[in-house]
Amino acid sequence: TLEEIAASSVSGQKHHGGVQRPRLDLRKFNACKEFTIKKCKLKEDSTRMVN
Repeated sequence: TLEEIAASSVSGQKHHGGVQRPRLDLRKFNACKEFTIKKCKLKEDSTRMVN
């Protein structure tokens, strides 16, 4: 999912099934998520569908 991609970008790690997933700073996560959305040129409504 987009959240997993953003989470792995923030932590610098790849996650397998969400196991041993580190806690994320919410602001960093949101900033990374916004960057990922802009980078991929996704629309907000398509992001809501993923979530």
